[in-house]
Amino acid sequence: MHNQISIDGKLDGFEVDMGSYYGVAAGFRPDATLVGSGTVLKAVAEIPPEEPSDFRKPEISPDDPNGYVVFVDSRGLIRCHHIFRRFEMIKDVIVLVSSSTPREYIRYLDDREYDHIEAGEDKVDLEKAMGLLNERYGFETIRNDAGAILNSVMLEKGLIDEISLLLSPELVGKEHTSMFGPLSCRVKLRLKSSEILEMGLIHLLYEVVK
Repeated sequence: MHNQISIDGKLDGFEVDMGSYYGVAAGFRPDATLVGSGTVLKAVAEIPPEEPSDFRKPEISPDDPNGYVVFVDSRGLIRCHHIFRRFEMIKDVIVLVSSSTPREYIRYLDDREYDHIEAGEDKVDLEKAMGLLNERYGFETIRNDAGAILNSVMLEKGLIDEISLLLSPELVGKEHTSMFGPLSCRVKLRLKSSEILEMGLIHLLYEVVK
């Protein structure tokens, strides 16, 4: 799990240092980045029209060092996959769905040659999905770049091994989004490293004690 947060544990209300954020993230050398549908919809302000090339799966070299982006989208809300497919630092997009995902959305993905994995009935069964990502694609390291709900669920399911935090020197107040939703369990952490970065940022890396 990798997030930049304020001193009072919020995900927004401050300016994210993109250089530091992605510089730290790249150091983990993830096979894929996991993102929830809410985070994607919040991040994408404008969706450009699709082009014919957006309907074809890109050619991927075995030596390509870039990773995949994996969307968690059981309700079929995301319709901007092509933006991410165009990024040079991304191999392609994979979508996690459930058996209740609208069939129209599955057709949308198939028409554009996006790989999708069905796991779970109502919501995505994240434990099963992580196993299938490993089985089908060989993923060993996945970076969770998500919001409060997905962060909490991943922790509750025991699917997080490390928590990486970029701590911004700001307090933004209660009206902003907390890093975690209500947790149903206690999670104990062990500090692995700390580093002072530019602009007053501090990088903290914790191991989840299981």
